[in-house]
Amino acid sequence: MTDATVGSVRIRRPRSLAARGISAAAAAIGGGAVVIAPLVEYQTRPIDFMVEVLGERRETLVWSTQPEYATHVWDGTVDPLVVAAQALADNRDVAMSSGTGLQKSRFCAAIILWWLGCWENSLAKTYAPKEESLRAFMWMEIYRLWPYFKARFPSAVLGDLRIRMRGGLDDTWGAQGVAVGMRAGETIAVGAQGAHAADLLLVYEETPGIKYQVLEAGEQTAVAPHNRRLAVGNPDNQLDSLFLFGHFPTGGERPHVENVRLSALDHPNVVTGRAGIVPGATSLESVNRRRWVGEQDPRWLSRVRGLAPGQAVDALIRLDWVQAAQKAWYDKNTRVVLEAMGGEALGVDVANSEGGDEAAISGWRGGVCRSVVSFPCPDANKLGTRVVELAREFRIPAERVGVDSVGVGAGTVNECSRHGFYVWALNGGDTGPSARRDDEGEERYNNFRSKIQWRLREDLRMGVIALPPDLELAQELITATWRRQRGEICVEQKDEIKKRLPGGRSPNKGDAVAYGNYVRQRTPAQSRIAPPERRGRTLWQEVMAELKEGDAVVAPSDYGTILRQ
Repeated sequence: MTDATVGSVRIRRPRSLAARGISAAAAAIGGGAVVIAPLVEYQTRPIDFMVEVLGERRETLVWSTQPEYATHVWDGTVDPLVVAAQALADNRDVAMSSGTGLQKSRFCAAIILWWLGCWENSLAKTYAPKEESLRAFMWMEIYRLWPYFKARFPSAVLGDLRIRMRGGLDDTWGAQGVAVGMRAGETIAVGAQGAHAADLLLVYEETPGIKYQVLEAGEQTAVAPHNRRLAVGNPDNQLDSLFLFGHFPTGGERPHVENVRLSALDHPNVVTGRAGIVPGATSLESVNRRRWVGEQDPRWLSRVRGLAPGQAVDALIRLDWVQAAQKAWYDKNTRVVLEAMGGEALGVDVANSEGGDEAAISGWRGGVCRSVVSFPCPDANKLGTRVVELAREFRIPAERVGVDSVGVGAGTVNECSRHGFYVWALNGGDTGPSARRDDEGEERYNNFRSKIQWRLREDLRMGVIALPPDLELAQELITATWRRQRGEICVEQKDEIKKRLPGGRSPNKGDAVAYGNYVRQRTPAQSRIAPPERRGRTLWQEVMAELKEGDAVVAPSDYGTILRQ
């Protein structure tokens, strides 16, 4: 064995390279002047490329080569790595949903090198929520495979999140890693678009943590006949970006995507009981250790079997409740009934940041949330002035305007008061007797925020409200969890919810909807003045559109269409 060093990684390179007539100089890390022609004979044989060019062992890729699989009942896709690789070779997009520790990063690294090695002037771009994720997983595996690849392409140069097949500064043939965490107020990630080539591969790592807008940007970029996309990750739920990449929002696979599922129950280390077949991957011991959560628990479904659960077992709000409320938003008869249950109301979630959390406003008429928008809010006091203007324009009484008064929200509430408009200040941290007991006295809560969120939960469960078909709103509502502690209902804190939302965003829309739902009138309005019509759109829609350019409803292009059916 001989050693090669890439960055801080020391890699053991087998002597078999020399046995194949490849010199140590050719295999060393560095630049050269000669570019070897692409290995076109492997264009339709990606697994053979990984074995014969990258030195991978076939049994780590083609799991069924082990004799124990003769009687094995597959839980996920049969030989999933083979199916995924061949689908890309057959010019299909691939959604790879996986349990943890199943070598998906290694596979993606090999796929990128196969793509570059087989098509001259090809480009590959890899995406992850953060740069550290790119370096820690997929690109670390590229480093480990690099000596083998370098031996065939001596002019190729591997840098920091970049491969240049011709060396130098030539980016016409190569790969690049891009972090696509989105700042507040962005509707699309600039780094997720702009790459065009006849042979283009886009690879998304940790896809559930990537905003869906990034995937939509990729779809608008990968438009040439031989442009393909690969999305991989551990699924969170049936509204995360990975699930929506391969499925329609209400079920059913997208016809142009090959959905592949890697289950730990199918991995060779588990099926054979020999952990050394794929060193560092999951093991039978690990799988058995995780069974204690229960085989219907979302952690087992997602992290072991690679299945996307509808929502957590302890989810505050179920996905089917949300989608029923969003379907009701389209039903004219239902809307008439629900809108008659009260007048106009507003729910306001406050922010005070140029590039951090966004603010959000939900607008209600009776039991119908007519619109919800989030937008950058660098000044919480100015937001107070805008809330007053909006409420007065629609003749909304101050007691029907609920504003988050915690932290920076105090500035918004105070500014409203300065205008003589005394809104309902909602202090989620309030632990007073009235804040911790519901109006009927049947439930107790740990604080006022839990009470507000529980009321939204119950209204959705009972099917008495309608919500706009907004994907981000639905994601936020089904992410929060709850528990009983000392007989009190405790809803998960906002900071914990942020950790599990795409891009680490705050659940601003979900909170704004909860506030508006809490303060809205719950008895039929006797003399409600409807907003006037203007150019076929209500004044309400125009005012809400001013807060954030574009549609108030943020969803994949087919999300609302399918819910309406």
